[in-house]
Amino acid sequence: MPTTPQTATRTPMCASLMHQFRDLMHRNLDGYGYLIGGSLHCRINMSSNRHRNLKQICFFLISIFHALTTLAADIPASIEGQWEVTEVHINTEATWTPIYQWNDPRLVGRLFLFKKNEILDNTPEGGQCSNSGSEPIKLSLNKIIEQSMADFGEPERDSNPEDYKIKLPSINSVEIIRLFCDQHPWHANLGKNDAVKGVWLAEFNDQILLRWYGESLLVLKKVQENHPPKSSFNCNKAHTKTEKTICNSYELSAFDRSVKASFDEARSHAKETSQGERNLNWSQRQWLTKRNQCVDNVVCLRNAMENRLHELAQESGH
Repeated sequence: MPTTPQTATRTPMCASLMHQFRDLMHRNLDGYGYLIGGSLHCRINMSSNRHRNLKQICFFLISIFHALTTLAADIPASIEGQWEVTEVHINTEATWTPIYQWNDPRLVGRLFLFKKNEILDNTPEGGQCSNSGSEPIKLSLNKIIEQSMADFGEPERDSNPEDYKIKLPSINSVEIIRLFCDQHPWHANLGKNDAVKGVWLAEFNDQILLRWYGESLLVLKKVQENHPPKSSFNCNKAHTKTEKTICNSYELSAFDRSVKASFDEARSHAKETSQGERNLNWSQRQWLTKRNQCVDNVVCLRNAMENRLHELAQESGH
């Protein structure tokens, strides 16, 4: 079950602003500042033009204070931990050409690490947010998909869970959570409506549904502690340092499976011409030689596989 986010705490910056605000009110505005329910308010004697001008300053300061004190809560404890992308859902009814395909290998197997105040992921758009937070949204899954995912069709209409083939239980009874980074919506360029800009997620038992790039919805499953890595090859027969390094890393093993899945897809596409298949097999052998030059360098191996996924996606016409 989704948990209620923890209460946010006021930062030293906010406390300092509150004290400066009160001092300004007391000394300069012939009025005073006061708190009601944690919010600042002001009362000014409107006896002069100067005070009318200062009233504008007063309300400007209030707007800044409220923006700083309306802090996102910590990441809920039920979401903390490492999660793996197991499914990629796209709008199956839309006619546009998406940047990602259904269960796209570039996303399947990628990892999201949610900490109390930090988010990390290794998706193509990913990175690190070292000052994260969350905020519940009082919307059903139907409504948030309608309000955040792109419209489509002729005549144009809202998207809905059925368009994405979402078959998770109780889709209208879960709590939707927006994610923030530095008090701004995380990946704020996502979404069509200011009310639901950025990434949101919904927790379903042991899974998460997460809004992502390319108008996609990702299904994430929590990675249990000490869960063994699983590569595309038999790790019992691994003999090179590169193979052993991949087998000892959950992240690299997942990338290895993604490269294998993407190569199989590209080869299926290349079989339309015998020359295309030969070229693809040659490029894969060349890439394996280059990958193995990384030996046991984890960063080098990850970068090599990320680049290969991009190349293979182009080979498949994505």
